[in-house]
Amino acid sequence: MLAVIVVEAVVAVFCLVRWMIARARLAAQEALMVQQREAHEAALAEQERRWQAVLANLREEFGNRAGAILEERTAKLDGANQASMKVLVDPLKEKLKELQEALSVSQKERAALKASLQEKLASVQGSAVRMVSEADKLASALKGSSKMQGNWGELQLEQALVDCGLVRDENFLLQTAIEGTGGAARPDATVLFPDGRKLFIDSKISLISYMRYVEAEDEAARRQALADHLASVRNHVKGLSERNYPALANRNAVGCTPDFTILFMGNEGALMLALSADPALWETSFRQHHVLLASRMSLYPLLWLVKVAWRLEQQSANQQNIMKTAGLLVERLEKYAEAFGKLGERIAAVDNAYADARRVLTESPQSVAKTGQRIATLMAKEAPKLASLAATEEEG
Repeated sequence: MLAVIVVEAVVAVFCLVRWMIARARLAAQEALMVQQREAHEAALAEQERRWQAVLANLREEFGNRAGAILEERTAKLDGANQASMKVLVDPLKEKLKELQEALSVSQKERAALKASLQEKLASVQGSAVRMVSEADKLASALKGSSKMQGNWGELQLEQALVDCGLVRDENFLLQTAIEGTGGAARPDATVLFPDGRKLFIDSKISLISYMRYVEAEDEAARRQALADHLASVRNHVKGLSERNYPALANRNAVGCTPDFTILFMGNEGALMLALSADPALWETSFRQHHVLLASRMSLYPLLWLVKVAWRLEQQSANQQNIMKTAGLLVERLEKYAEAFGKLGERIAAVDNAYADARRVLTESPQSVAKTGQRIATLMAKEAPKLASLAATEEEG
């Protein structure tokens, strides 16, 4: 009787230790996700501040240049010049409107990205326990068929990619052969980065020994099942390391992908059991075999970083478009200033020609008007003489 009580106490302590280890790992992962979320929010806030400063400088520069040009030239415009000004100003207004719309879209995208990131991180934290329970139930149903286990694991991997906002055939590929291998190397998933790099993920399921461990009725059977389960996980790590997807991908493009592959285990409980049995398993797999062990919960933060990278790439493209539009606007302003300067020169030339013509007509001593006045005065003086001479000729 005492031996039974001792065995039960040992089992209880062992289960408590397992529970405490799983709980500590879950708490560490949640703290890591909170830290990553705060880092993302800080980066987004800093980007927002810098972008607002750039926009303020652009607006101030455009306003100063346009105001100075308009203030200098407005006084010289008349009714005929208003039509010319409209032709020049209307395209400028259109470019300003396009710039404002582009800025509005960029701000909305940043706000949506921040809200979406917070929502997804909260969802990951809230659903962690539920995923463990669901994975255990599915493991019970799938343990009889290796093919069904593989299909289920690949489905879980695809669903994790989609849940993080990645788009198939745009942000990731499924069952796509690595170039130059003739189809021999075909990872379950290939995650694409904006800069052309790739991250390979293979789904592996170890359920048979795990379920034997869960269903074991005595300690000896449980220890044997645990040893078999740990050996199965290690074999998966070794096999994936020997495939060496990164080396095959980097054969034609050096440095195009990280030098490790992710081994995805859709059953959270199976991975936690292996890590609790061998605490050094994760580090050994990564350092010696370049294989990163990950469950659905631990894979989420990495996939969200990829999604954020794609969002930032899109924002960068939008910003480049905005700067290109701003450059066109500055170029248009320069052409407008040049045309306005030529218009002012022509107005000044017309003013000078008018002043010269007026001087010739009325103001100078030799003007047409004053010459005509002198002629009229002389004719008035000579008129009596001409009249007398005409009368004399008639009498004669």
